Amino acid sequence: MCILVAVIVPETYGPLLLKRRAQALTKMTGYVHVSKLNKKEPEPSLEEKLKIALSRPWLMLCHEPIVLILTIYLALLYGTLYMFFGAFPIVYQTHRGWSEGIGGLSFCGIALGILFGILYMFPENIRYQKIVDRHEETPETRLPPSIIGSIAIPISIFWFAWSNDPSVHWVVSLAAQVPFGFGFVLVYISVQEYLVDAYTVYAASVLAANTIFRSAFGAVFPLFTNVRNRLLASTGGVGAD
Repeated sequence: MCILVAVIVPETYGPLLLKRRAQALTKMTGYVHVSKLNKKEPEPSLEEKLKIALSRPWLMLCHEPIVLILTIYLALLYGTLYMFFGAFPIVYQTHRGWSEGIGGLSFCGIALGILFGILYMFPENIRYQKIVDRHEETPETRLPPSIIGSIAIPISIFWFAWSNDPSVHWVVSLAAQVPFGFGFVLVYISVQEYLVDAYTVYAASVLAANTIFRSAFGAVFPLFTNVRNRLLASTGGVGAD
C-alpha cells in the first residue's frame, strides 16, 4: 500500500516542489535557477539528511509540549484499543463460553463505532470547508471532533467494564464498544490534522514521533491484558469471574 501511494499520489511537499521547479527552469532556459529555500541553505549531504530525519522527531517531542501531550494521549488510546482486542477472547470466549468463530463477532461493536465515526467526519469536513472559505481557519479549527470523542471514549470504557459479566446480556457489552470506536476515530483524525496544520513542513517529523509511540503502546499493552484482568477480577471490572 505504501509503495502504491508513493507511486500514485502526487508530491505535495513545498520545498521539494520548488526545487524541482528550479531544476526544470534550468533545463528549459539554460540559466541556473535556485529555489529561495536552497539559496538560503546549501543542499545537505546524505549523512546530514539522515541525521536530521532521525533526530528531528525526538527533538520535537522534547521541545514542543503540545506534541508530547498529544502523542502520549494518542498512544494511550492506541494501546487501549489493542487491550480491548486482547480482552474480547477472555470476556466472550472464556467467560461466556463462545466458540472462536462466534467470538470473532465480538469485534463488531468497535467496527460499528468506527463506521459511525467515519460517517460523522463527512459533515465535519463540510463545516471546516465553510470556515476555510471565510479564511478563518486555524489549526485549532480541526479539534472540535476530538472534544466529542474524548467524552465518548471514557464512557465506553466504564460501560464495557461494568457490563461484561456473564450475568449481563452480551448485547450490552457489545453496545459499549460503539462509543469507543466512534470516539477513537474522531480523536485520531482531528489530532492528526491539527498536528499537520500546526507544524506544516515539519509535520512529517511530528507524525513520525507520534507513530513510534503509538506503535510501541499498541505492541506493549496487550502483553499485560491478562495480568490486568486478574487484578480487576475482585472488583467486578473487566475479566471478573
